[in-house]
Amino acid sequence: MRLSHIEARIEQQIELTKLISDTYDDLIEHDITHTSYHEILLRLNVLREDWQKFATIHDAINIAITKLKLEEENQIREHIYFSDNLFTTTRKNYITNCGRLQSLLESDQIIGKESTPSQSLCTTSSNPIVVSYQARLPRIDIPKFNGTPSDWFSFKDLFQSLVLNHPTLTAVEKLQYLKTSLVGSAARHLKNVSISGDNFEKAWQNLTSFYENKRLLVNAALHAFLNLKKIIKESARELEQLYTNILQVYSSLELLGRPVSACDDFLVFIATQKLDNESIKAWEQYLENTTDPPTWTQFMGFLITRLRTLQAFEKSKIGKSDSHSQGLKTHFQGKQKENKSDNTLGCNICTGKHQTAMCNEFTSKSRTQKLSLIARYRLCYNCLGSHRIANCPSTRRCRKCGKKHHTSIHNDPSQATASGDKDEKPTKSSDSTERTTEARVLHSNICHGSLQAQTLLATAQIRIISLDGHTTKARVLLDQGSEVSLVTERLVQRLKISRQRSSVPLVGIGAQSSNKTKGLVHFRIKPHFDSNFETTISAHILPSLTSSIPTMESHQDSWTHLKGLQLADPHFSSPGPIDLLLGAEVYAQILNEGIIRGQANTPIAQSTTLG
Repeated sequence: MRLSHIEARIEQQIELTKLISDTYDDLIEHDITHTSYHEILLRLNVLREDWQKFATIHDAINIAITKLKLEEENQIREHIYFSDNLFTTTRKNYITNCGRLQSLLESDQIIGKESTPSQSLCTTSSNPIVVSYQARLPRIDIPKFNGTPSDWFSFKDLFQSLVLNHPTLTAVEKLQYLKTSLVGSAARHLKNVSISGDNFEKAWQNLTSFYENKRLLVNAALHAFLNLKKIIKESARELEQLYTNILQVYSSLELLGRPVSACDDFLVFIATQKLDNESIKAWEQYLENTTDPPTWTQFMGFLITRLRTLQAFEKSKIGKSDSHSQGLKTHFQGKQKENKSDNTLGCNICTGKHQTAMCNEFTSKSRTQKLSLIARYRLCYNCLGSHRIANCPSTRRCRKCGKKHHTSIHNDPSQATASGDKDEKPTKSSDSTERTTEARVLHSNICHGSLQAQTLLATAQIRIISLDGHTTKARVLLDQGSEVSLVTERLVQRLKISRQRSSVPLVGIGAQSSNKTKGLVHFRIKPHFDSNFETTISAHILPSLTSSIPTMESHQDSWTHLKGLQLADPHFSSPGPIDLLLGAEVYAQILNEGIIRGQANTPIAQSTTLG
């Protein structure tokens, strides 16, 4: 039973709780002197039926909960049904209302009271009590029968209990229930039988005589037993299915009166042939050194033990694999424009039905203007597609230099000088341009139609002390969007820190797997200025973290609100390498109260223990 099914059963229990609790109050809502003896007796019997159903479902819920995963079991245990102990409350209400209704039956004010004292019907035992009242079918779903011989006896017993033995149903109603319960090939037997009270007994006898062919039923049971699917691989689910099928066949043969108790050797031998190799080994160990043939009881006991062992093992295995496969989230990689279309489907600049590299608005521009268009439309510098260059799937490179940029933006200083194109005078090399534009995407530097606009991220200059006492300075990026702290291989080797073996998958934007760590190290960090603050960090190792941050120099002369502050990174506006990324856990430790704001579009200063 899945979690959703258990929750639905609990909701059904809550409805029954209200019915049981309100039984007496609903009866005396009107003048009790006008209530007949039989009406009270009917209420009493309905109350007991509701309680029996409530108790049965309660037992089923408790059994089903034991088969849930641990987290699902904890979740369902927090439901009000368990937290408020509704079972005990309902049981008390049932006993109380039973006593009240019994007292009314014994009262002299009740109309039509019998002269003999009524027998008490209040009990919480499971002994059935035959009552006489109008049926409220279908309270329990009538079973369906499709003509499968092995299913006949279970259908017959349920149908007899729910319909045939019901004292208030007429023959016409029983025939209608029978016809609606037959499906598939079984329904054809009563297809031409008209709904009439005289036809029910004959229809039921014909159906019984056809399907209670003991020879065919025995053959069907043995055929099902011999053709049970063999388990190839050790699996709790398949072993449970095998156990269920074996038990069903055995019960069918027992019901048919076959001497199954004398066939242990045959049944055990056939059943063991359906087990997987590991279970067969376990079965031989279970028998130990005995030389006597095993009994059927021994084999079924082994199957139950083996099934529980596999279920417990697989549940613990799933928990471990989930924790490793999910990966840890790394820091936010930047804001990216929503993809309009792939470069192979249309132009990302004018949305025409041609490739971006063939667009007149692009090809007619100078190299500098092309770079501006690429930055404005958030295009890939390698294939001109609508994605970041870091995620470019294309294996093509510049045809002139072989580097990772489109040939149309290749920088050739000699050609630019010869042509006299003033726009083509480069202030930086092609490589630095590529690194700058790529970093702008990686670190969420927002372009507002100009290559100068950017977003500053929180950085700090710190001192790092290894457990052996080695000290060095480093520049860190503070990222509360990361679940872990990360450190570069370069810094680890510089400090000569001993590492632990660890390989953790990292998950970035879009739940995409980005990398796996190369180990785990521990060290202490302190601010770059005199301070008593010190904390120990556990960081996972990566070959590299990011490119330089920020991507370009910022002019801070107008940021007067930052003057005189003890900055965590005095050179925050100058591009520089990052060797350490501090995640959310460390961020929470260093955060202080206090924010200083300036004018719009200027940096905000947040007070921390690092400055």
